Amino acid sequence: GTAQKAVPCRGYLPDEFGANQQAKLLHWTLGTPCFHEYAHAPMASEWHREKLLVDFNSEVKESDILAILDDKTFVSKVAQARADLATAKAQLANATAALTKSEAVMRLAGRTSERQQALAAKGIAATASLDTATRDTEVAKADMEVAKAQIESANAQIAQREAQLRQAE
Repeated sequence: GTAQKAVPCRGYLPDEFGANQQAKLLHWTLGTPCFHEYAHAPMASEWHREKLLVDFNSEVKESDILAILDDKTFVSKVAQARADLATAKAQLANATAALTKSEAVMRLAGRTSERQQALAAKGIAATASLDTATRDTEVAKADMEVAKAQIESANAQIAQREAQLRQAE
C-alpha cells in the first residue's frame, strides 16, 4: 500500500471546530478525549476506522497515531456533490430551453392576435377566434415568466451545489 504521513493536529477537536474534510488520519495526543467520549458527536458517523493502531485505554505518547480513517465516506460525499451539481446544471439547461420555446410561442401568439384583431376590426373574424388568440398570448406570457423563474431557481441551485462541492472537497 501507500505510506501514510501523520500530520499533527494538536488540540484539534472535530466536535468543537467542525469537520475537517482534508483529514485522512485522526491524530490524538496525550490528554485528549478518547474515541468513546465522542461517539455521539455530530461528526461521529463519519469516523470509520480503517485500522485501529492502539487498544482502548492504552497509554500513548505525544504524536502517536491511534487510528487510520477510511476515507470512503468523504469520497462518496464529493461524488454526490458533483452529481448534484450536474443535475442542477441540467435543470438550468432545461429551463433555458423552456424559455426559448415559450418566447417562440409568444411571438407566434402575438402575431396571431394582431391578425385576429385586424380581422375583427373589419368584421371578418369571429369573436371566438380573437378570444383564443388573446388567451394564447396570455398563456405564452405566463409560460415565459415561469421559465424565467425556473432559470433563477436553477442558478441558485447551482450556486448552492457548488458551495456544497467545495465543502465536500
